[in-house]
Amino acid sequence: MKDSAPILLPSAPPSYTEAISESCNIQTNPSVGNSVPSDPPPSYPPLTNAAYTGTYHAVTSGPGYQRFDHCISLVQLGPDSCFVQCPTCGHEVMTDIHHRAGTLTFITAGLCFFLCIVCTFLPFCMDDLQDVTHTCPICKHHIGTYSRI
Repeated sequence: MKDSAPILLPSAPPSYTEAISESCNIQTNPSVGNSVPSDPPPSYPPLTNAAYTGTYHAVTSGPGYQRFDHCISLVQLGPDSCFVQCPTCGHEVMTDIHHRAGTLTFITAGLCFFLCIVCTFLPFCMDDLQDVTHTCPICKHHIGTYSRI
């Protein structure tokens, strides 16, 4: 049995603008077209914020615009003193280092407790088993900590 009814193919889908205007109920104004506004956007007063003073440098790059330049250098700190630029005072300094007990110190002390109870406090006297704190010698700002673990 053959079906004699013709097969109806769907018509082409609507264009993008037709589909959007139908689904969003947007009516376009053909007289406007793709024109560019003749008036520039309103100018705003430059922002002034006391939090951006200090090592930030304000650079005016045009009327009503202000750009803040600030460079932060990342240095991988190690167990020894190193030459860095302090992010607080901006001086190029050799860091002051201070040793303090860290994770490796306590793990080693725990092992010493089980092996030889007399040696439990020995890791707290060894700088090679402690974390190193780097500070600025001028402003005493904490720059970073080198952790053994």
